[in-house]
Amino acid sequence: MNLIIEKEYNTANQKIIINFKNLKSKSITITEFNRLLSMLNLSKIKSINEYFGKFINQLSIKENYYLYLSNNQKNIYNKYLKNSIKENIKYVTEYFFDAFRERKLFFKKLKPLLLNDNILDIPVYEHSSKTGRATIKSGFNFLTFKKVNRHNLKPVDKNDILYEIDFISCEPSFYLMSKEIYYKNDVYAHIANELSIKIKDRSIFKRSILAILYGADQKTVQAISNLSKKNYEDINNFLNVLNFKKELIETFQNKNYIENFYGRPILYDNNLVNYWIQSSVADFCCLAFNQFLEKNNYLKLNAFIHDAIIVSCPKNKEKELLSTRSILEKRSNINLEVKITKLHNN
Repeated sequence: MNLIIEKEYNTANQKIIINFKNLKSKSITITEFNRLLSMLNLSKIKSINEYFGKFINQLSIKENYYLYLSNNQKNIYNKYLKNSIKENIKYVTEYFFDAFRERKLFFKKLKPLLLNDNILDIPVYEHSSKTGRATIKSGFNFLTFKKVNRHNLKPVDKNDILYEIDFISCEPSFYLMSKEIYYKNDVYAHIANELSIKIKDRSIFKRSILAILYGADQKTVQAISNLSKKNYEDINNFLNVLNFKKELIETFQNKNYIENFYGRPILYDNNLVNYWIQSSVADFCCLAFNQFLEKNNYLKLNAFIHDAIIVSCPKNKEKELLSTRSILEKRSNINLEVKITKLHNN
């Protein structure tokens, strides 16, 4: 990869290109580099104007800032630029030039919906949370819109029917598949069957599995379920949570970050297994849904809600959509079951 130093960051007034052989991708500019840093909640690299803001403002300089800098100031800025690049270049992984590019294309497919016969503003999603889960910075916020009220949404086209497509038990299912633990039908029933655990209450067992997956200790799990110490240990061993956590901790200690399944850097170590799963699933859902929409281009994307999407489907394609049982994500080759629910019929 070539990093191009633009004139805003250049005290030499000439084109500067730095090559980083560890990345296969093509050139990026400091401006593009800064966008990636911003997405990871890291401080962006300051331009000459920003770095010497007071000095430049006092002289009322409008352009060619480098002409007014002393050699000492140039050396100070160049040292700052070099250290900033050196410190942050490790976070520029292939993820941003591969999976994330497709993820951004997915959100460009969004089309409006109606609520109370008013056209809703198309949401603008951000991708800079700690785990990369999408948030909405403007437009109608489907993420906070109550699920019970989704039936009040309507497609713009009267020939369409509104559907929600939802991955079933997405996080534990993705985790198991990513560890090459394959199963059919219900992921929780599979775990119980493999370990000869009798499920008295599925919702409680589900919470227990998620708690173990996210690092809860035995006392915490026992407080929300009737699982014995042996059950707790068996589930931990089956899911291989402790070994995976150990691997992630070692990686974080060595590199000061980990990467999710798709290569996105995770810079926070509060709960590494939790962050890895949430981050990986966030990418999986975006990519899987995008590939599904590419394959079924009669659908219009209206909203993305973590592990679900809302789509408008032409009435004459309803049977085709309802025949869908699962959705495959090609990079991971992970195929997860989906539930399809009708929200509104024009």
